[in-house]
Amino acid sequence: KRTLVGNDNCARGRDFMMETKGFEVFYPEITALDTTGMKGYTISVEGGTNTGKTFLHSNINGDVSLVDVATVDAIWEFTHTTNNGAALSKALVNIKLGGSENRFLGSSFWGSVSMQASDTLTGREKWYLQEVPGETNTYYIKISGGTALREIYLSTTTAGNPDLYDMDDDSGRQRWVITEISQ
Repeated sequence: KRTLVGNDNCARGRDFMMETKGFEVFYPEITALDTTGMKGYTISVEGGTNTGKTFLHSNINGDVSLVDVATVDAIWEFTHTTNNGAALSKALVNIKLGGSENRFLGSSFWGSVSMQASDTLTGREKWYLQEVPGETNTYYIKISGGTALREIYLSTTTAGNPDLYDMDDDSGRQRWVITEISQ
């Protein structure tokens, strides 16, 4: 017999888990994107910033920000991840800086977005891509785990500083346009 928080608090623990974790969600595979890491993409925020900066970018120090022009440090690759052989959704990807083996888009426990040297298997360097209904090439990018409660959406502040947020607030800052770079 197994309980979440002990026999006396089982119902409360179950209710808390359902409120904070929710139900298992199925994310269908995104077939419009190459997840072999062989193609480059720009990732730009749909709207909601007041700086004119839209392209997701990383500098040499691993800081992630938005910039107004897509440079080489704003080209991203998507690679399907199996989490060391575990059967996971085909919508689960690592997002890496193009041409870089060890530059993974990730997050701290508290939702600060930065580049990581490796996939630590905490879920903070794995992302689910979910198509925004009714839009073309526009996705929610959701962290797969390892962060503070409910903060799963890749988002940005109005000043263009990426972070995690708990919902789509209809500002455009949690919606990302992913565009393939012509080779």
